[in-house]
Amino acid sequence: MKQLTIALTLCALAISPSSFAQKRINLGEYVEEPTEYRGDKNDVLKKVRLELLKGKERVQVALVDFKSSATFSGVDGGKTATAAVKSMLLDGGNIEIIDRNIPKQLLSELQALEMQGVSQGQTFNLAQFAIRGEVLQMTQGATWIDKKTVTKDGKEHTTPPSCTLKGNATVAIKIYNMNPLELVEQFSVDGSSISNFANVKSCQGVTDNGKSVINAVAAAVDENKNRIKNMFTPTGLIYEHRVHMKKKKKHIFATTLSPSDVRSDGGALTIKIFKVTKTKNSLGKQRIEKAQLALGTAKITDSDEVWLEVKHKDASNIQLGDTAVVYSGCQGLKGIPLIKCYAVNTVK
Repeated sequence: MKQLTIALTLCALAISPSSFAQKRINLGEYVEEPTEYRGDKNDVLKKVRLELLKGKERVQVALVDFKSSATFSGVDGGKTATAAVKSMLLDGGNIEIIDRNIPKQLLSELQALEMQGVSQGQTFNLAQFAIRGEVLQMTQGATWIDKKTVTKDGKEHTTPPSCTLKGNATVAIKIYNMNPLELVEQFSVDGSSISNFANVKSCQGVTDNGKSVINAVAAAVDENKNRIKNMFTPTGLIYEHRVHMKKKKKHIFATTLSPSDVRSDGGALTIKIFKVTKTKNSLGKQRIEKAQLALGTAKITDSDEVWLEVKHKDASNIQLGDTAVVYSGCQGLKGIPLIKCYAVNTVK
């Protein structure tokens, strides 16, 4: 199966305050460079036009209710997981959730995609992404701890007997692009939570009414929020390639990203570029493979267009229609703080 896309993954590195006054790029110094399209030209241009028309600063995500194949008395795993995902996505304010009036056609298409592993190429303008999933496991175990007395500094210290209930949960998560509908990523996350009961005679008959299991489902989402939220960072498409008229090895690529996606306090961003190849395995299921291609820098024009400056030796790897993804809120990378990144491990 031919390659469907190459993702250009942008991970923003913090820079010194003196470099915040970024010099804008002058397109008049560059000439257009003929470049191949990644896939059908008309399909690429249609997607580009849709992206440019959106003009939204917030990423829109359609939240489809999670289901649960696991059961535990008194616990609605699907409802708990859906609520946890909604709360996690709303935290930060850059994601707009659409969870009402989800079209039946979208639900049917998602079901068909999951069962057959092949997208019919349907396009939905409801949002940029869709997320759904399933609670695969909900269990609870009990641990009894006997009364314990220790002597310290000449005084006895007694810990009463207790019973600890530990809930465990596994949640499968699937994330889709909406234009066209296709699976972007799928993975499972685990969570656990405990409830302690002191001064009880045994664990027999002790119950928390499913509280530790409910909290375990929520923890599976919350403890993996960086990984999940990184899938919904601003995304753009590459649609033009130019070369400097005098400095022939200086290449820039136009994207549908907005300045707010790639700029913090006016600072330029160093970017990592990854190749993402979508193929099928022997069973017909979609497979996603990623490999780093190059480093580059995000540049902004006087008309507020975002272009990517890439080294000459790497420019030939990029085609029109490739995808630019901004990763937003990470921790530091070897002492360098990241200004737009949720987590260091943005790409597997």
